Amino acid sequence: MRRLSRRTTRWLALEPDSLEDLGPWYHRIDLGDGRVTPGKRDQRLVFNIYEPYLPKDLSGLRVLDLGANAGGMTVEFAARGARVLAVDYNMTYLGQAEYVIREMGLQNLVELKRDDVFGCYDLGRRFDVVCFLGLSYHLRYPQLALDMISRLCRGKLLVSSQTAPLDGLLAENRSSRLTERELGELSGYEPTEELFLEMIAHAGFRDPQLVSTAPHPGEAPGIVCGNRSYFIADSAIKPRPLPFTRDWSKSRP
Repeated sequence: MRRLSRRTTRWLALEPDSLEDLGPWYHRIDLGDGRVTPGKRDQRLVFNIYEPYLPKDLSGLRVLDLGANAGGMTVEFAARGARVLAVDYNMTYLGQAEYVIREMGLQNLVELKRDDVFGCYDLGRRFDVVCFLGLSYHLRYPQLALDMISRLCRGKLLVSSQTAPLDGLLAENRSSRLTERELGELSGYEPTEELFLEMIAHAGFRDPQLVSTAPHPGEAPGIVCGNRSYFIADSAIKPRPLPFTRDWSKSRP
């Protein structure tokens, strides 16, 4: 690794000699100069799924990318003129995202924030597009997360998740299907596609739809824990009330 650079910023403490110095990478991102980050997940393919459901002109739109990782989805929006708040809790991913954004010249359109999904409830902003991609099965309370996100979204919700290959309103423990090596640090439950649509609707979002299932064209092979189902919904007219916003003192005797 080189010495500290004058260009050093908050997340990227050192100037890397190679992309591998910032790894391990999950996102595969074309930096536009012949270099591609060494991940397997190409978020450009995910953006292509959702692009027909988005406005043709994205310039000026405010986008919230939750669990942004290295910024694969973030740069797709920013490259088209949207202003993006990219949120992740993992410092490695934030360092990667900062590097990618800088190398692609998108610093004026992207803000990075270290936080988790539930911490974003206090942002005090609303967004035209909210990306909630590949996060639900990391969370103990995915329904609460959707309820909270409904208060941040004023346009489109983009959601992807691994889902259980079952029928009906059911959920499956991830550990029952994946080996310990495949599971890694991921835990929680996978709902069926039908149940996930119900969860989105229960949060108040309108017209939730299943728009694609993996593997989609161009997906890298062998990604066991990649997302299976891709959903979209319109913002809630009346978001669901949250349990922790109730004044419990009024119910005391």
